[in-house]
Amino acid sequence: MEGNFEEKLSVKEKRQGIITKSIAQLIVDGFTISDDDIEKHFTQDHLEVLTKNIQ
Repeated sequence: MEGNFEEKLSVKEKRQGIITKSIAQLIVDGFTISDDDIEKHFTQDHLEVLTKNIQ
């Protein structure tokens, strides 16, 4: 990832994008995420971006 990582994490939209991409990569790598984890940590916006990135 290019640029200052801490700076990117300080911007909400960029932070959400980083989290979404990280979760998508975990799924691709074969990890599973429970429904409870999804409900606890993700908003509907996160889920829409995640679904879009996977397709």
